[in-house]
Amino acid sequence: MRYEERFESVLKSAAEAFATRGYHRASIRNVAKAAGMSVAGLYYYCRSKEELLFAVCYHSFDVLLRNLQNALNGVSDPKEQLRVFVYNHFEYFLSHVEAMKVVSHEAGMLTGEYDLRVAEIKREYYLRCQQIIQSLLGEPDSDSICLRTTTLALFGMINWVYTWYRPGRDDDAKGLADCMTELFLHGVRPQGLADAGQEVTHGA
Repeated sequence: MRYEERFESVLKSAAEAFATRGYHRASIRNVAKAAGMSVAGLYYYCRSKEELLFAVCYHSFDVLLRNLQNALNGVSDPKEQLRVFVYNHFEYFLSHVEAMKVVSHEAGMLTGEYDLRVAEIKREYYLRCQQIIQSLLGEPDSDSICLRTTTLALFGMINWVYTWYRPGRDDDAKGLADCMTELFLHGVRPQGLADAGQEVTHGA
């Protein structure tokens, strides 16, 4: 396989090992075996277990950001941008569930430069989402407490889907993104009912 394809395979195997065993219990030998290569061969791609963890985390957010940039190209409506953001998040992580578990539970094991670089790219991803919500709310202050709360509330909705999502029983990434976006924008009431309720209130 080409280097890039082999590297993707290594990251997938590392994510599976870290998600299943936990970072501390998983070993380089576990990852090498899952990837179908020798330990020496694995060191060609990553020099240590921590570098493997870094690669899984950083690669996930790098792909998310690049895919998001492409998907948002030409999309100007903030509501549609939000839908695209949520769909992009689900599309990647529902097909990389082990990576999502690692990002959520094991990234805190990173130290030094690895920790700083992952924190930086996660921050970039967060700020891209915040920009969309800021535009949606018409909020002029990027340091607004409400903006921070709203942005983190969205991540609270979408980051833990892997804990309950069941393929075949639950909707696919697009259907889930549509549902979550509507729920985030309008709450649990259908939009038509919400609008009717506002008209009654205003009419009173």
